[in-house]
Amino acid sequence: MEKQSFMNDWTFYQQGSEDKKIVNLPHDAMLQEKRNPNNPSGSAGAFFPGGTYVYERRFFVPAEWEEKTIFFEFEGVYKDAHVFLNDQEAEKHAYGYTPFLVQTEKLLKIGEENTIRVVVDNEEQPTSRYYTGSGIYRPVWLYIGNPIHIAHQGVRITTLSYKPAEIKVETEHCGGEVQVKILRNHQVVASGNGDQVTLAIPNASLWSDESPELYQCHVTVSEDDVIQDEIWETFGIRKVEWSPQGLFINGEETLLRGGCVHHDNGILGAATYAVSEDRRVRIMKEAGFNAIRASHNPTSKAMLQACDKYGMYMMDETWDMWYSRKSKFDYASKFGENYLKDIKSIVERDYNHPSVIMYSIGNEVADPHEEKGVALAKEMTDYIHSLDQTRAVTCGINLMVINMASKGKGIYKEEGGRGEKEKKKDSATSSTLFNMMTAMVGTGMNKAANSKKADTITTPVLDVLDIAGYNYASGRYPLEAKKHPERIVVGTETFPQDIAKNWEMVKKYPYLIGDFMWTSWDYLGEAGIGAWAYTNDGKVFDKAYPWILADVGAIDIIGKQGAPAAYTATVWGLRNKPYI
Repeated sequence: MEKQSFMNDWTFYQQGSEDKKIVNLPHDAMLQEKRNPNNPSGSAGAFFPGGTYVYERRFFVPAEWEEKTIFFEFEGVYKDAHVFLNDQEAEKHAYGYTPFLVQTEKLLKIGEENTIRVVVDNEEQPTSRYYTGSGIYRPVWLYIGNPIHIAHQGVRITTLSYKPAEIKVETEHCGGEVQVKILRNHQVVASGNGDQVTLAIPNASLWSDESPELYQCHVTVSEDDVIQDEIWETFGIRKVEWSPQGLFINGEETLLRGGCVHHDNGILGAATYAVSEDRRVRIMKEAGFNAIRASHNPTSKAMLQACDKYGMYMMDETWDMWYSRKSKFDYASKFGENYLKDIKSIVERDYNHPSVIMYSIGNEVADPHEEKGVALAKEMTDYIHSLDQTRAVTCGINLMVINMASKGKGIYKEEGGRGEKEKKKDSATSSTLFNMMTAMVGTGMNKAANSKKADTITTPVLDVLDIAGYNYASGRYPLEAKKHPERIVVGTETFPQDIAKNWEMVKKYPYLIGDFMWTSWDYLGEAGIGAWAYTNDGKVFDKAYPWILADVGAIDIIGKQGAPAAYTATVWGLRNKPYI
């Protein structure tokens, strides 16, 4: 299908306002708002307000489109988007981080001007524990195709084996006959015909973090020898395998040198630009990372493409919450009616990206402290397997959080937010002391997960997963061979200061496949959670206005490597010179 950019010259305004301006997408409406210490988003949302925003664009539909298949693709709109075509609602989408399509059948006026309007509701705050942005913050595309066409994301490429290299190409289409060609450096290396084609790739170059070799798959659909539609898919030949003996990429044991990354682009806000995502992945690769955990929502298509290009493994994550709220107005209220649709959209988008080696179904959710939560985890894991049998499923499980929730002492309040106690206003103690205490207590959290009670209450959900994700539970690593000999473990969140002892364990225990530090790149919101200051500036974690950054990245907000990044690279054996 013909794919056109649909990102320029949108009319933008806040609902109820006459102040309109022309913007180009991607666009972060929240970044333009005025921060205020009294905004309900608080330090979590970097004191930005929310709002309800309207985007409109007029476009002409020529007469020759009358028999065409036409739809729009929105890569990400935060949040609760309602899309109208010529004042008729065409689609609504609740989650702010998953892509969605807008079909146009019977809604377009042929040979006339048409209007598309997107209403985005991010009014009630807080909706998250960190900065979200607002509006149409990821790209929008217009697709125009013939009645005979290849379905959107209708080509699935699976590596069946790497020695010898063999792939399967499956094509979903409407009418016509399918032809498949595989190209490497513009040369055809394999070809075949049919909806499902198995192809041997001679002298294949395999994809991995050390050699991110990419191929192109060209699929056409023809009728009477006339091509009706075509698509190009970039892919890598790589097979992921996991067991208590380790993680293997194309048969080679692989240790994940990982970092957690939020979706915002710092001073650009939540707006997602391909050049920014490419730069971020490149800098992380130069710093020694070979894996990213998308925290705590699905990453952008541009970041997946950058990871494919540079050889960066991706753990793509779904949500920060399930049905229990962490913030007063977060996605928990919409989760039940949308979670399966969310999963499907993520898996379908990610399937052909060799960088994606596993999915995470959540972060520090307390829901699995009860049977309902464990059953949900199993349902989601099984559903992902039904869509994609080639990748593992994990989850960032904080054993202490679930253990506390089982005792009725959950760290997240019912109305949302952390249950952190505030210091007395007359306290003269600086946050430096509190950060020192937090560093010590935080490291102690690694041991808090070692109790028999914590093990008992978390085992049901951890055993549902292909790979058990541990947030701040490195004290358990040496115990698992005896307690859970069939378990595979990954450190989904760890403290940077613990990297030396953690990495020694990663190298020592085959079932421990890697480490993801919190966090590899600084981000907006959770203001001051990792900051050091010599003044009495509010809570231990959540700093007062005008703090804006989490100030917790091994790489800072503009991409400069700090001491934690250099220390980590030294531990990994990637630096061998003195560093100050």
